[in-house]
Amino acid sequence: MSLRRKFYGAFGLIAILAIGLAVYGAHALSATGDLVARLYDEPLVGVSYARAASATLNEARGLMDRILLLGPGPSANEVTSLRHMQSDIDEDFGIVRARVHDPAVGAALARADRAVADWFARGFSILAPPASGTILLPMHDTVERGSAAAAASLDDLIEQVAASGFTYRERARAEIGGASTALTFISAGIIAVSGLFALLFAHLLIRPIRAATRIAEDVAAGNVTHMAPAWRSDEIGRLLVCLATMQTKLLQRAARADTLMQEKDRAAETLRLTNLRFDNALSNMSHGILMSDAQGHVVVANRRFCDIYGLDPAGLAPGTDYRDVLASSVAAGNHCNRPLGAVLAEHGDIMQARQPATATCNANGGRMISISYEPMTDGGWIATHEDITERCKSEAQIVFLARHDALTQLPNRVVFQERLIQALAHVDRGDGFAVLYLDLDQFKAVNDTLGHPIGDELLCAVALRLRDVLRDGDIVARLGGDEFAIIQMDAPSPGEATALARRVVRTVGAPYDLQGNHVVVGVSIGIALAPGDGLHPAQLLKNADLALYRAKREGRGTWRFFEAAMDSAAQARRALELDLRHESLLQQLELYYQPVVCSRTRHVTGFEALLRWHHPTRGLVSPNDFISVAEEIGMIVPIGAWVLQQACATASTWQDHLKIAVNLSPVQFRGHALVAAVAEAVRCSGIAPPRLELEITEGVMLEENSANLSVLHDLRNLGVRISMDDFGTGHSSLSYLRSFPFDTIKIDRSFVIDLTTRDECLAIVRAVTGLASSLHMNTIAEGVETEAQFAMLAAEGCTEVQGYLFSKPVPARELPALFARLCTSRMPVPGVLSLAS
Repeated sequence: MSLRRKFYGAFGLIAILAIGLAVYGAHALSATGDLVARLYDEPLVGVSYARAASATLNEARGLMDRILLLGPGPSANEVTSLRHMQSDIDEDFGIVRARVHDPAVGAALARADRAVADWFARGFSILAPPASGTILLPMHDTVERGSAAAAASLDDLIEQVAASGFTYRERARAEIGGASTALTFISAGIIAVSGLFALLFAHLLIRPIRAATRIAEDVAAGNVTHMAPAWRSDEIGRLLVCLATMQTKLLQRAARADTLMQEKDRAAETLRLTNLRFDNALSNMSHGILMSDAQGHVVVANRRFCDIYGLDPAGLAPGTDYRDVLASSVAAGNHCNRPLGAVLAEHGDIMQARQPATATCNANGGRMISISYEPMTDGGWIATHEDITERCKSEAQIVFLARHDALTQLPNRVVFQERLIQALAHVDRGDGFAVLYLDLDQFKAVNDTLGHPIGDELLCAVALRLRDVLRDGDIVARLGGDEFAIIQMDAPSPGEATALARRVVRTVGAPYDLQGNHVVVGVSIGIALAPGDGLHPAQLLKNADLALYRAKREGRGTWRFFEAAMDSAAQARRALELDLRHESLLQQLELYYQPVVCSRTRHVTGFEALLRWHHPTRGLVSPNDFISVAEEIGMIVPIGAWVLQQACATASTWQDHLKIAVNLSPVQFRGHALVAAVAEAVRCSGIAPPRLELEITEGVMLEENSANLSVLHDLRNLGVRISMDDFGTGHSSLSYLRSFPFDTIKIDRSFVIDLTTRDECLAIVRAVTGLASSLHMNTIAEGVETEAQFAMLAAEGCTEVQGYLFSKPVPARELPALFARLCTSRMPVPGVLSLAS
């Protein structure tokens, strides 16, 4: 029900008595209602929409600030949102203009409209990219001043509307007060009757109006936190509903404004943290960074840049002229003390080219700096500076090591080949030269006895001595191991090469004192002369190597010149290698057997197996001609295994007291195949292990002493006997007897041949037999050819003998005839009837 109907229904009973009061009251109430309606239509609604426009402007300001802070350009959605916000503000201004007709309000509204329109126009002009496509820096201060002016004009508009509302409120109060006074005098007579109705009137109209007035005052004062009640259905109820709706919208817009401000604060904090991280990253970079703008002023310079060039960071503040930075760098001792003008000109050329570029700079302290220039789209530059001193040193070291020996610092094989090619290029002018191929004598013994560190120190000492004996222009290189090579320039005749070789032998052969160790080594030299001995580097080196091989074979510690016959010998040796590698080799081998006789009883105690090679074209090849080659190419291992199998198989056909002796090569001790080969030969033949005696030379003890000793002990554990062959011919035989308990010592034939003519040979034999007796070892003398030799050996206590006095080595098929001859000779062998079991 409407308020008007409620009023007239309540007072219908007294309409006749107070017609004048009704007319006057109707007029007064009508005027009051108009004032109340105008209070809503003009001040209250105007204030609401003015504040709504202010909230929308704040929201637009927040969005504009966020766009300007985050840059470099707005998105399409953000520009659309700004245009919608401008449209909302225009609609709010239109409502205020339609509802409020006060001149002061109209003037304030016009000013606010112009300020807001100007701010949006300026903002859109800044956000829009220019026609050239270049992104300009946002004019944040300009936009901020415009937004502040627009906000101030809106605040003035709100104040004018609120002032108009206060005017209407006072007029309404005055009108209501006058109407109340008139009604009081007119209705004095019916006060008692209409008292109840007056209370109802106050309840229905006055208190809601006052409540609405208080709410309107709160809204006008900016307090929108109090919600108006909406429980009435009349005009006042609708007014309260409108006020509640307006409060809700204002609260929502205030909440949106708070959210935008919070987002702005978060964006500002994110930007602050980003800048902090960027500063930390710049400060801790390993590269120096210097950024300059299009005018050549410093934008950013990190701490590493200052450290690289030794500059004061205070002199690199943003805005510093780049030329002043270069001047400070030159003054600090950088750029190799070049004039400032030259440095400025060089950098000016780079800047003018506007292309990426790289350069190097010498900083103070001899450091090398690499600079990388990159142009930026705004006309500025960013330069990255890296200290590459250590890298350059490392690269130089790598280049040096690629062309020099890491141990001796001498040129390596690559450099030697290059110099050899250069020297050969000048032989057409008659500039002959010599190539000397050097190999140290006894170097392996030094390594084995004193250790590899001493060996390395020895090589370095030899390298120094070789440098000292050369003339300017000559070159010495280390080719590997203990091998060196020299190019002697201007040596057309053997005389110059001989003089140099003599100096090298004398100088290198002088004693060395290495960590308290007195070391003596020799050197063997092979010499090839260019152009006579070759016109190709490989040919010269090969010929010098052949000459070196001859020098080592003929006594070491000397030199030999290349001769054509050496190449023929090398070719023959190569052919021998190919024959040794032929698949039918084992079928061409045969074992010969030489008897071993007891010196006391002249009984045959066993045989020594000796290898022979029946070559299809060479004929019978002596072991002295092919064993060393087989050792070098590794064929001695399968040959040795075959010898063990054949010797043990043949011995299995003899009587059980006869033994078989087999020679072993030092090469067979390398790896782990020897012990297995011996065990397999004994197992397959079925002979007792003590019947097999393995003969080794001092080379076994010299090479990898600890490893070979371990193999010897493994062989001893199989039950076989171990014999030391050629005893007394080496330089450390006595030490070997202490290292391993041999079963037999074999006296070399070199002592037996001159036994009857040289007293020192007899003394050696006597010493060896006495030593063996004290060590409980047997002795076997080789090379016995006369009865006198045999008698002297028997008298000195030699246990067994062998030699041509009894028999030359014979193949297995001739053993029965040999045995029969020995049994029927004037030197009977009692108790032995045959070789067969």
